[in-house]
Order: sequence, then structure tokens, then C-alpha cells
Amino acid sequence: MYNTILDGCARKGLYERGMTLLSDMQQAGIHPSNFTLSVLVKLASRANMLDRAFELTEEITKKYKFRLNVHVFNNLIQACVMRNSLPRAFEVLKRMVRERVRPDLRTYTLLTRACVATGDCKDATALVRAAMGLQDIHDTFANVPAFAQLPKGLPSDLIVEILQGVADRPKTGILALALYKDLQSLPFVKLPAQLQLRLAKSLSS
Repeated sequence: MYNTILDGCARKGLYERGMTLLSDMQQAGIHPSNFTLSVLVKLASRANMLDRAFELTEEITKKYKFRLNVHVFNNLIQACVMRNSLPRAFEVLKRMVRERVRPDLRTYTLLTRACVATGDCKDATALVRAAMGLQDIHDTFANVPAFAQLPKGLPSDLIVEILQGVADRPKTGILALALYKDLQSLPFVKLPAQLQLRLAKSLSS
């Protein structure tokens, strides 16, 4: 019940009311969980309090002695992206790797889209390579390449979106085309044939 009401506070941007509810929850002897933290990160983020989102995760995990799960990490990444703090989002990813929390599809979706939006195409393509089990992966996963790979890879529509986004950026078409060719070597990846022509055209634009 507390988590549900907290989520309502987050959706409505009621930060102070949410913090009061968190205090009431703990006074009632109910320990916050990772679900609680994922909601609290969203609550702080929507109140434009990115630092507070991180502080809450540290305070609560230390007090109740548990580790963050992938859902909380993803919400922290999303909070960083929303506040235009991509370097900090990558710090969250590095922490995930250190703590052996495997990135999931949402992790990659948030980060790759943010990279393309900011023009960080090298990181975008390196993340796709990491998720798909290819070479030249993002340096975050340099020592744990297998840990980065998604069992089912990235969905084709997301791959196409990233490739097109990279190709549309100035002087990055070669990155998109090289990634496209490497992805074509994977039997489980199906990409539109006309995509290669569009990527090739981007090299001359």
C-alpha cells in the first residue's frame, strides 16, 4: 500500500508528501524495498533533485542492508538522462558492472537513445555491439564482454532506430555502416535490406 501511494506521489510530482509517506512507512516498521527505491528515484527526479535520488539509494540500502537491483539502476540512468547528465548515467552503468548487476533491454534502450540524442555516436554503436556480442564493445564492458550481452540481443526496431540516428549525424555514417555489416553476420538479426543503401548514402552527405 505504501509503495502504491508513493508511486502516486511520484506520478503527480508530490515530493514532500512522498517523503512524509516514506517516514511514516519506516516508523510503522515497514522496510523499504528495491521497488520502493525505484519509485523514490522517480519521485526525486521529477522534482528536479537528481542528487537527492542518489542520496536516497545510498541512505536506504545502507540502513536496511540490501543491494540495488537492475530496476533501481535503470531509474537512476533515466533520471540522469532526463537531467542531461549522460556522463553520470555511464557512471551508474559502471557501478552496475562492478556490482555484477546485469544490464537489461531497458538499460541499453535508455543509454543508446541518449547517446544518439547528444551526438555521442561512438558510445551508441559500442553499446549496441556489447549487447549483441560483437567486437569493439563499450569500454565499460572491456573486462566482462560476456556479461554485457543480452540473451536475445536488441530488438530489430531499436537497432534500426540507432543505426539511422547515428547515420543522420554529421561524419558518423561510417560507424553506422560498419555496425550494420557486423550485425548482418549474426543469424538471429533481421534488418531491412534497404537500410544498408540509406547508410551508404549517408557517407556521401
